[in-house]
This record gives sequence, C-alpha cells and structure tokens, in this order.
Amino acid sequence: MRNSKILTIIFIVISINIQNVKAQIYTDLSSAVADAENVDSLDLNGAFLDVLSDEIGQLQNLKYLNLGFNNIKEFPASFTKLSKLEVLIANDNQLKILPEDIDKLISLKELDLYNNKLVILPQNFAKLSNLKTLIIGTNKFIEEPKEISKLTNLEILDLSGNKLLTVPSLKSLVKLRILNVSSNKFEEFPKGILKMDKLKELYLGNNKIEIIPGEIEDYLSLENFDMEYNKVKEIPAFIYEKCKFSKINFGFNKLKTIPEGLYGMKTLKYIDLRGNKISHIEILKYTDSIPEVEVNLRLTTTELQNSIVYTTIPEALLNPEEVYILSLENTPVIQPEIVSFSNLQSLTMEGNNLDTIPIEIFELTNLEILKLAQNNITFIPEEIKNLRNLKMLDLRDNQISAIPVEIGLLNRLQYMDIRQNNLEVLPPEIGNLTNLEVLSIESNNIKTLPEEIGNLQNLVTLYAGKNKLESLPKSIGKLSKITEMDISQNINLSALPEEIGKLKSLIKLSAGDNNLSSVPTEIGNLTNLADLDLRGNFLTDVPNSIINLPYLIMLNLSSNKFVTIPETVTELAFLNKLDMSDNKITELSPKIANLKMLEEFIIYGNLLTQIPKEIAGMESLSVLNLFSNQLTKIPKEIKSCTRLKMLDLRMNPIPEDQKYIIKKYIETCEVLF
Repeated sequence: MRNSKILTIIFIVISINIQNVKAQIYTDLSSAVADAENVDSLDLNGAFLDVLSDEIGQLQNLKYLNLGFNNIKEFPASFTKLSKLEVLIANDNQLKILPEDIDKLISLKELDLYNNKLVILPQNFAKLSNLKTLIIGTNKFIEEPKEISKLTNLEILDLSGNKLLTVPSLKSLVKLRILNVSSNKFEEFPKGILKMDKLKELYLGNNKIEIIPGEIEDYLSLENFDMEYNKVKEIPAFIYEKCKFSKINFGFNKLKTIPEGLYGMKTLKYIDLRGNKISHIEILKYTDSIPEVEVNLRLTTTELQNSIVYTTIPEALLNPEEVYILSLENTPVIQPEIVSFSNLQSLTMEGNNLDTIPIEIFELTNLEILKLAQNNITFIPEEIKNLRNLKMLDLRDNQISAIPVEIGLLNRLQYMDIRQNNLEVLPPEIGNLTNLEVLSIESNNIKTLPEEIGNLQNLVTLYAGKNKLESLPKSIGKLSKITEMDISQNINLSALPEEIGKLKSLIKLSAGDNNLSSVPTEIGNLTNLADLDLRGNFLTDVPNSIINLPYLIMLNLSSNKFVTIPETVTELAFLNKLDMSDNKITELSPKIANLKMLEEFIIYGNLLTQIPKEIAGMESLSVLNLFSNQLTKIPKEIKSCTRLKMLDLRMNPIPEDQKYIIKKYIETCEVLF
C-alpha cells in the first residue's frame, strides 16, 4: 500500500496532466480501437487484465493511459508505437521488464510503475529526455538504475520501498524538486543525494540512518525534510542554525531531548516528534514557547492500531511516553497521574460508574478518541474545548442533560455519539463541527434540531430516532453528503419538509413510527434512495414521484392506513422487498405482475380474500407472507413462481382440500398453514 507521500506525488501527476486530456476518457480497449484516431485517453485501471492486447499500438494519438491495478507482466511489442503518450500509469501490476526500445515513447512526461517486480531498467530508458515524474517505488531494485542520472528534466523521483543500500550521485538532476527514497536499506545518509540545490522535499523515512551529515545545510531550497523511522539520537545544530526547513519529521527515532537552538528556528512551521522518548515537561515547554510551530505527537491510524493497549494506570506509568492507547475497566476513580500520558490518543473508560468526567482528562490535548459510554455522567464541563484534536467522542448511555456551547470548538470531530441521554436541545454551535461525518442523538428528548445543523456539510449519517421531534428545519436540505438518515419514532413529527428532496446522496431514509399523514412530492428527487422505511404512520397513499427512484429496492409501508397498494408502487421495477403488512388492504391489483424483481413480499395482517392470477409474473419471488388474511385458496398460476421458497398462509380460513392442492402447486416450497 502506498504511503501518504507517494499518494501526494500521484495526485500531483494526475492533477497536472488531466488538464490535457479530452473530455471523453475511454474505459474499454475494443471501443477505443474502433475510434482509434480520436482517442487520446484510455483508463483500464482495475480491468482484470493479465495480458495487454497488441491492439494498443493502434492508438497512436494516445496521450494518457492508466493500466493500474491489473496483472500485466509485460508490454506488447506494439506498445512503443505510442509516440504521443505523455502519461503512463501502470502501478500495481506484475511487470518484470520494460521494452528495450522504450525510448520510442518520446513524449512521455509522467511514468508510474509503483509496486511491480522490476529489477533493472533498459539501457535506452536514459533517452526519455522529456520525463518529469518517475515513480518506481516498491519494486525489486537493489541498486539505483544508473539510467536515472541522465534524465535531466526529472522533477519528481520516487525510489521508495526497494532494497537500495546507497544512491549514486544525482547531482545531474538539476530540476529535481521531490525525492522519495524512504523504506530502503540505508544505514547511513546516502551521499549521492547531497548538493541538490533545487530539491524542496526529501523523504528518507524507514531506514536505519543514525547520523545526519553537515552537508545537508547545502540544500538551499529544501523545505520538507522527512526522517521518520530511523535511528537518529539527536537533532544536529546545523539543522536549526543553517537550514531553512519549514517542515521536519523526526517521528519514531531515538530522540530524548529538544535542543534549545530549535526554539530559534524561524522558518519552522511543523515538526513531527511522535514515537520518541522526550519527556512530557519538555514537550510542553517547547509548545508553550513556540506556539506558531505545529508539533505533531499523534500516531497515524495504522500506527495507532498497532500500538500496545494499556489497561491500568500503574502499568502505563512505567513508560508514560509510549502510552498511546489506554482502556480502563472497573476504575470509578481516576488517578491524577493520568496527565503524564501526554502522547495519549485513545482513552476508553466505558462502564466505570463515573458520575463526572475527570478534570485531568482535559489536559490530554493529543486525544483523538474519547469513549465514556455507559457511565452515570450528568454534565460535560466547558473544558471539553481543550481537546481540539478530538475526532471521536462517545458519550452514549449516560445521564447528560445539556451539551456546552464549547462543543463547537472541536472542529476536527468526525464522530459524535450522544444517544441514550437526557438531552432536550442541541446548541446552535453544533453547526461549527464541519468535519462531522456521523452524529447519533437518538433516544433523547429533543424536540427541535437547530437550523445550524445544515452547516454540517460533511455529515454522512444522522441518527435522530426515538426523540420528541415535532419538525425538521429547512436547513436539513443542505446536508448534501448525507447517505443515511433515521428520524423514526418521533411520535409528534407530522410532516417532512419539502427540502428533504435536496438530499441527493441519501441512500437510506428511516421515517417510521411517526405521525405522518403524507409524504412530500419532493421525495421523488432522492434519485439515489435504495431503502425507504415509512412504517407505522397514517399514510393512505404515496406521491407518484416515487416512480423517479430508480435504485429503490426496499420499501416498507407497513402499519399505515392503505386499503390498496398504490399503483405507483407496482411500477417500481427494481423493488426487491415490499412490506405492506398491517394495513387494511382488501385486494391486490393485477399490476403486481410488474414487480418482476421482487423477492420478498410481506402483506400479512390485511383483509385479502383472493390473490390475482397475475402473481405468476412475479418471477423472482422467494418469500410470500400472507399470514392473517381472509384467503380461502391460492390461484394455480402460483406454479410459475419457481423460486418461491416460503409461503406463509397461517391464520387464513383455507379448507383442508385446498391445502393439499396448494402444496401440489408448489412442491419445492415450504408452506405454512
């Protein structure tokens, strides 16, 4: 998997060159060959190719070609006829060799061969004089290919994830701006990358380098210096006295102290010191003295997942700088020493009978995850504002009656769960949480949602069921990224605003067990809706506009006031599950035959006296639940429902002779009487 540095480089490559691509990008080789003269862009990313057809050579006007994530082992002989090709992306394949005449690709500017099996480059590779970006990370190179040093127009070079022990001189690459040689086998700083005046970003992470040579002060343009996961024991003086770096990464080295001289490094804007053994007191001294410098002590998601989980404070105090995850059980009293864990990112104290949130927690400013569910907490202190790095806050199942306005200062929050509390209102400041993706407020006593909720532009999921909502704000229509919304079991909610039709990303809408007597026509604008639950309301019809929901596969209209299945419902050609149970339906329209994709038809608890013969058209039907109706027989046409696996006819007045006949109709189906 690519690290973030390589992803950044790839993004640069694509964003620069996509501007030169025509509006139409072909995604099928056969179609492209049929229009060969007009094709300049072909995307076969993830196309399950084992072999690239020789037909590719016919696309002689091709400028952009993406072959990433296939299983290609070599390029066909015709490949080098693509003399106009400017961008070639062939990452994550099985390439072992490149064509000897690759120099015929005279227009090539960007080449991505990340994660293949290359050991060498062909000699003529050095003639690709227009090449600006070369990505050959995560291959099988033991030595840096000497051909690279002749690519004098190169601006971006990625050699990461190989087995290089050293790098020959790259001084000839006078235009090089970004160099990634991380994840190799360097035991000392490679001399071949010194004295490169134009270099702006240098990545040397995940090697075994102990000493940084003084010559790096000659990097006159270098801004980003990345040395994470090495063995550096101290930051040398020339870095903060001579260099003009704005970003330094010494994460996971052997540092034990911050040199005084670093305090005076005026160009520095960001430094990564995570995973070192620098004391909490020293870190605080530095961050307080130089507030303009962002100091990162937080692990990445992957690093955090691989960290040790400490379960007691005494155990954690043995190595306080190494504690990133702390999970405490049966600990109703929190020791003040918890503040020693300055690097702590994840704290779980669920089910500990806590009455209050320990004030010491608010000094743990690196916290990203805070789980305090299933306690007896009644109050959130305003000091919650100190946890500015918090991404996940879980306070479910407590006794909290109010959320402080300071919650709005946690602008990195992505997930907040405050269900099963005693909340009656949400503060308007919740609208400041613009990075929030999941908000769960169900099982409270909330009557209204603030208009500011519409500011949550990144919200994907909203759970607001089991409250006392009386209405939804019009601003709900601004939640353009929301895919799932649950507003069920709000017994005073009598209407949905027409603005709900603006939620074009919505896939699942749960609005059951409310007080709805109608649904706005605008619901037909939810063109991505797949699951619509309107059970337990007072509906007698649905708007005709639902015919415009092409992806609707699950529809629940049970426990309403329907006397017939709306004709519009029978036109939902892709419907897979329909629940019309517990209504007052007396007959089924012959148009149910239109529901050819329906697999599960639940219509128990109605007043049906017969089933139309057109049921034969429901060829996908697998489950038919007719429990508790007034049926005395089933039409013989049900034989055509060859996929039927379960037929529930319990609590119907069906005579014994008819039971025998029905079983004969569908011998392979389980029939319940």
